[in-house]
Amino acid sequence: MGEGIDVDEEELRSLLLRLIEPFGPSFELVLELLMRQVLGDKSITGTLINDPRSFYEALAHAVGSEGRVEALVSLASISFRRESVSTTPKRFVEMLKEGDRENVLLILSRVLEMARGIRRSMIEGVEG
Repeated sequence: MGEGIDVDEEELRSLLLRLIEPFGPSFELVLELLMRQVLGDKSITGTLINDPRSFYEALAHAVGSEGRVEALVSLASISFRRESVSTTPKRFVEMLKEGDRENVLLILSRVLEMARGIRRSMIEGVEG
């Protein structure tokens, strides 16, 4: 399940950091600290890739409630075009909660591909 979908952990980590960057540097540090209370030494990004349910539980612990997880995902999703991802933030949160690794990886791979396209366009615009 999800084996055919390749998601690079470092590339995903970089994207996640960019998505939460508007919340400020303190937010990243506090979020990581609180998620580590649940995950321990496990990689946060690796957990998202390999065990979405555990990622969801750690994120819900960090932000304080299921509703806040959905709000955070909704705010972060503003950074990418909705048409490139065939789900709503609410459904994505449900996928995490259900541990639906295959569909989580599919969504993440689409978001990463879109981010790569944006970077390519920006580079071409600078060079052109």
